Amino acid sequence: MATFSAEDSSPSDASTLSSENSLILNRPSILWRAIIFVVIVCLSLVVLDGWRSWTARAVELGEMDVATSNLAQAMARQADDTFKEADTALLGIVERVQHFDAIGVNAPGWGEVACDTLLDSTKGSSHVIRFFCAYALD
Repeated sequence: MATFSAEDSSPSDASTLSSENSLILNRPSILWRAIIFVVIVCLSLVVLDGWRSWTARAVELGEMDVATSNLAQAMARQADDTFKEADTALLGIVERVQHFDAIGVNAPGWGEVACDTLLDSTKGSSHVIRFFCAYALD
């Protein structure tokens, strides 16, 4: 920057000097430009990270939805298979008891022993049913 003495300067030179100073003062310095650039880069990184997190969350929710659906279907299938197995076992027990009644096996105490044996044999042949319980009417 040039220095002028007060004697050498003319009024037109003074106006030119003040307009140059105002242009220099009004133009942002390199420090402010660097700060603005860093802020913009940081904001873009935050936005990018937020977008990636949101996308990952959406993918995770989709996977959880599929896993939950599969688990519900497996549980429903297991319950259905258990009911079918119990129905088949009870149907077999009813047929055997009716068969024993039809052939006239009515010895005293036979009913309890035969039922215990029948229930134990049916329970042993099933991998799903672990327990049978029979209640007398009296």
